[in-house]
Amino acid sequence: MANQRVSLSCSGLSSIVVAVLITFISRPAHSRTLESDAEVLRSFTASIDPNSVPPYLFISTCDFKMDPCESSGELFLGILCSTPVDNSSSRVTAIDLDGIGYDGFLPPVIGNLTEITVLSFKQKQLSRAIT
Repeated sequence: MANQRVSLSCSGLSSIVVAVLITFISRPAHSRTLESDAEVLRSFTASIDPNSVPPYLFISTCDFKMDPCESSGELFLGILCSTPVDNSSSRVTAIDLDGIGYDGFLPPVIGNLTEITVLSFKQKQLSRAIT
């Protein structure tokens, strides 16, 4: 009888673990980057000539399957974000594309990055009419 109780307890515990895992897995992922900042980055990447971009950078894929403020390494190289102390969204604070040559234009929506403090495109072929 004791073996049956242990078996039932393990079975009950397994059900609880599975239920908890399903709850966490099925929850929609929260994007760290403020959606309006992500939209600006999408517009920016669409304005760059893809032939002027190394294939490993986010600008070449433009799929944004990963959150720019949550990712590290070369994927979003040159994109820096704030780290919120509360549960708010991260904001793009810097775009620093020094050392990589790009051709394209700077879209007007770049002005929607209201928390940006660094916008560096040294030696790039980016243009924008001043209006």
